[in-house]
Amino acid sequence: MSSSFPILAREQYALVCNAREVLLAYCDRLPPEALLTGQPEVGWGGSIRNLLVHNANAYRYWIGMQALGRSLEFIHEADVPDLSAVRDLYRDVDRMMEAFLEAYGEEGQSEVEVHRKGRTYSVDALAVFTHVITHEFHHKGQILTLGRRLGHIPVDTDILRDTDPDQDNP
Repeated sequence: MSSSFPILAREQYALVCNAREVLLAYCDRLPPEALLTGQPEVGWGGSIRNLLVHNANAYRYWIGMQALGRSLEFIHEADVPDLSAVRDLYRDVDRMMEAFLEAYGEEGQSEVEVHRKGRTYSVDALAVFTHVITHEFHHKGQILTLGRRLGHIPVDTDILRDTDPDQDNP
């Protein structure tokens, strides 16, 4: 793995956090019931809240449990009643990502030993990092689609987006 991985990964994760904040600001403007309205064909309970929790659980699994070897429980959607609790969950994710980037930085490990489905194997830390952030963006698209189906115009949450001050994006 390139020695520039931790520098680039920190910069890239900052971009991910910025795009996530745009999404959460959009969710702040939705009526509370919109966060919990399920559309089962989407999966993971089909609600915006459930998708946000599912995505945080993916970070907890791959970064916290697999890469950092922490003993963590999955968060149940019902234990995350509102957007404030979602934000708390993502603050924990951010702390885990910081620990991951420290552990797999310049002089750190480059391979994550994965224990899954009765097997143990190694995965490149860059692949784990890429997996969790692309997973987040996949579900971000679903969240915006759910919002649109509920009658709420989605905002641009791309990394590169229109920064016109007249737009609703922070």
